[in-house]
Amino acid sequence: PFEDIVDYKYVTGYVWEEIITQDLIEPAGIDIVGNRLLVSDHANGDIVVYDVDNSFVELGRIETIDSGIMGIKVGPWGRVWFVNATTEEVGIVEGNALSVDQYKNNLKLEVYPNPSTGELYLNCNAPVGGLTYSIVNTQGAVVLTGRISDFGRTFIATEALAAGIYAITASIGDNQLSTVQFVKQ
Repeated sequence: PFEDIVDYKYVTGYVWEEIITQDLIEPAGIDIVGNRLLVSDHANGDIVVYDVDNSFVELGRIETIDSGIMGIKVGPWGRVWFVNATTEEVGIVEGNALSVDQYKNNLKLEVYPNPSTGELYLNCNAPVGGLTYSIVNTQGAVVLTGRISDFGRTFIATEALAAGIYAITASIGDNQLSTVQFVKQ
């Protein structure tokens, strides 16, 4: 009555440690993206976001309403997908897991190469998608905008920009989170 594709392995000689020992009732699913660890809690339906670089401090919770949540996966544009064994449904979280203030406190934005000659890469450690960028010249005019890729490198073509100093700002909606400068040669 069961599938024949199950594979079991016996592993020895590994090292393990408990990193989160409180505030989870029945941890079930896990995903790690950048420096964020997401853990689903089967008992209450929460998805808890932890900071890997800061002793796994809890950054926020996403309430999915129904208990029974199992596996989770952060997919395109930072949306968190989950399955629920109790309701037999697949769900998706459409918002941001952290408040704007939490993003501001934890966001790391890097641009390289700096100076740039025609292409620029933007690295962002945001735990969930929905971030956009704006490039502003020294006169305050927005010259380029776009969406920041989820937990990876965002390529920005800068060939059309004149030589000079620019600021690039990461935002969620109207909330500016972080700004860095770069030089276009």
